[in-house]
Amino acid sequence: MQIPVLFIFILGLGSVPSLLAQVQPQQNPSDNASVQQVQVSSGSLEGLEDLSTLQQSEADRELLKEIQIIRLSPGIIKKPEGLLRFQVSAFSPILAVKVNGYAQMVSPGTDFMEYEVPYQLLPGDNQFEVFVQTRDAEYRQIILLTYEPPQSIKPRAPLPVDLIIILGETYSDNMLLVPEGSTKKTASKNDLLLSLSYHLNFSEVQKGSMKGLLKIERQKDRSLASQEILFRQFSLEYQDRDLWGFSLSSGLGQNVISSKSSARSVKSGEFIKSSESLFLFGSGEKKFGKNSSFHMKMQLEMQNKVATDSEDGTLTQFYLDGKTSFFGIRLTGGLQNTSSAFKDPVSNYQTSVYDLGIQYPWASWIFGFQFRTSDQKYKELDPGSQIIPNHKQDLISLQSKYSFSKNMIGNLTLNQTQKASNDASKAYQESQVVVQLILIY
Repeated sequence: MQIPVLFIFILGLGSVPSLLAQVQPQQNPSDNASVQQVQVSSGSLEGLEDLSTLQQSEADRELLKEIQIIRLSPGIIKKPEGLLRFQVSAFSPILAVKVNGYAQMVSPGTDFMEYEVPYQLLPGDNQFEVFVQTRDAEYRQIILLTYEPPQSIKPRAPLPVDLIIILGETYSDNMLLVPEGSTKKTASKNDLLLSLSYHLNFSEVQKGSMKGLLKIERQKDRSLASQEILFRQFSLEYQDRDLWGFSLSSGLGQNVISSKSSARSVKSGEFIKSSESLFLFGSGEKKFGKNSSFHMKMQLEMQNKVATDSEDGTLTQFYLDGKTSFFGIRLTGGLQNTSSAFKDPVSNYQTSVYDLGIQYPWASWIFGFQFRTSDQKYKELDPGSQIIPNHKQDLISLQSKYSFSKNMIGNLTLNQTQKASNDASKAYQESQVVVQLILIY
């Protein structure tokens, strides 16, 4: 029984090469080589690829996704405001679309939508999460927009120089300041003021300054040329804007006053120095909040008159003023006290000045009102009049300024001055109209 079975088994093995030989002639050489390679390398099914390990390419998978989100806006943005543009498509109806959690409108039954969503970007990368839901799937995708602000041109540091130019014309109904009952001289004059200062910063709060000021007058009526004045001032100043909560300043300078009081100077048009003085000062300012502050200043001036020695000596001046604003109205007020100590005691006096101002800005206009009163008392009996002079002067001003630009301002001022005195020759009244063009650089 065992012998026939063994015979059949051997016979079956011998028939396999014969079947293969019948089949092989029908194959092409390349297929035959492949089969032979497989047989030689493995001799079993282990050499065949497992079909479960085959993968689609990335592009193929992207095309077969249920939901597609495509950004239409550029990735790099030059302006912070704009519209995020994108489109959504799907193989089934779109049920919901959200951008950063905010739902967008969806047409019922549609499988394709385009959107424009307003945005406000910050510099750098800005992310928008787009969520799409369909009947069969949900999908989230981040859209990245990069805002690159245009490189701003760094402004050039301003020159450490301040320049103020004031061109003015003054009309007066009493140019010679004669008392009531005398013949008044109506005239007008032009004046020019130049103020130039150079700053040197030592730190953020400390700086030094060199300042120069020049003021010159010219009478239109040349018969009044002797009334013309030339004023010059030069000063050095040091300022600390944050010392114990105060802004403190100190400095020294020189004043020179020239006039055309002599016949020679009037004819030649030259100014002759009439007085000069040296001064020292110190001041402090304290701010309260954003709208209020007060300012205090002490100054000692040493005066030298050219024509006479009677008024050579010192002047001591004290200033105290403040300002505040509310409901758009600006209030200013202050007082000033001046005391003299001259060689001639008869020339010594003390003057107290009080002033109050109100300003109201409206668009490019500033309207103002100012009242100023002074009381000057001499300390000794005047030998000529046999009285101790006492003068009181009041000034009322109505002002209107218009700003053409940040560098150009127009000014119109009406002044009414009244001076009373126990010396009738010193009392007078004057009305003025002042027109000015102010240039600031």
